[in-house]
Amino acid sequence: MRRTYAEYEAVRRAVRERVALDWRTPGLRLDGISHEALRTARGWKRPPRLVDWDWQRIVKGKSGADLDLAIWHEDTLCGIAYGQAKPDWLEIGWLEGSPHIHPLKGQVIDLALAVLRTQAIAFDIPETRLKNPIEPLREGYRHRGWTDLVAVADAVYLCRRKP
Repeated sequence: MRRTYAEYEAVRRAVRERVALDWRTPGLRLDGISHEALRTARGWKRPPRLVDWDWQRIVKGKSGADLDLAIWHEDTLCGIAYGQAKPDWLEIGWLEGSPHIHPLKGQVIDLALAVLRTQAIAFDIPETRLKNPIEPLREGYRHRGWTDLVAVADAVYLCRRKP
């Protein structure tokens, strides 16, 4: 049975709340990508960003079980992640941490991966993928369980199947 957008959003919200509770970090807030998050991410100019994604364009086609995550500590945007969902897989296609000093420095990747895994379970999606992981981070992702490097069309993925 197909879900409505509101039903998908309710599951995503419950997933984000669950991960935030599990993290036990006062001030941590996991939300969807809002206009406020997009506006804040556009301001990440200095120090130079490692990536230069147009987050507005990326999230424009948001639908269904897509991963949609803004990582906040109180009023500070610390990271943002988005990924598409298909019946057989859920990905993080875009992930960026704030280039500025913030209270969750070093935790953005792990928070995004926790949301990815939890959301895949919630939607009964058997595989999670990390799209085009940059080379210096691949070994860290492998240590976290994403092991199979697969080339599909114009992308490379590290994959992890549900046990």
